[in-house]
Amino acid sequence: MTTRRALVLLGSPKGSKGSSANIGNYLAERLKEKGMDVDVLEAYRSSRDEEGQKKLLASFDRADLTLICFPLYVDTLPAGLLETLEMLYERRGELTPKRRMLAAECQSGFPEATQIDIALQNCRHFAERMGMEFAGGMAIGEGGMLGQFELKEFKYAKNHLALFDRAAECLANEETIPDEVIAGLQRPFVPKWMYVYFTNRNWNEMAKGNGVRGRIKEKPHLGR
Repeated sequence: MTTRRALVLLGSPKGSKGSSANIGNYLAERLKEKGMDVDVLEAYRSSRDEEGQKKLLASFDRADLTLICFPLYVDTLPAGLLETLEMLYERRGELTPKRRMLAAECQSGFPEATQIDIALQNCRHFAERMGMEFAGGMAIGEGGMLGQFELKEFKYAKNHLALFDRAAECLANEETIPDEVIAGLQRPFVPKWMYVYFTNRNWNEMAKGNGVRGRIKEKPHLGR
């Protein structure tokens, strides 16, 4: 039996650091545990030059499953990731004809995971244009909490880890991510008031470290 292959594409400008990398690496390990051969590549690094593009195109061509992990930037995908996907679309004629699946995970600094809907619709549109099967989009609110340590060490992510495990199992078995898993991942890690409180405190600490006076006193605008 031929080993199925997967490409986990990290779409954050932070590359191998931050929330996208933490989630992407966690899912990559779960896919490996299910018997898949997994490549993890950074979109920004891969799209810089022809050599990087060749490496990415080859990995994308081998992959039966591509999983994109990225942060929300102005309601959509980061510019470097968009450029990478545009490159893949322009060179689609170089790909080996076969069945391919695409799934996406996006996290946002907003408390509400619904802020990510448009970005995941864009991922679905990309899959359709590439002739790929869209296996589901995972939206994670309060994503700023995930960039400081490995996902499995984040005590508030226990329920999310079980759902990520289920999603990886389904993807490894050539199945779409169940609706109940997608809905479960949209639940916040902590209550909104707690997230806003610590967000304000972090902004104040960063401002102080950069010589800015004053404090954030009012509740910030966290919607669109």
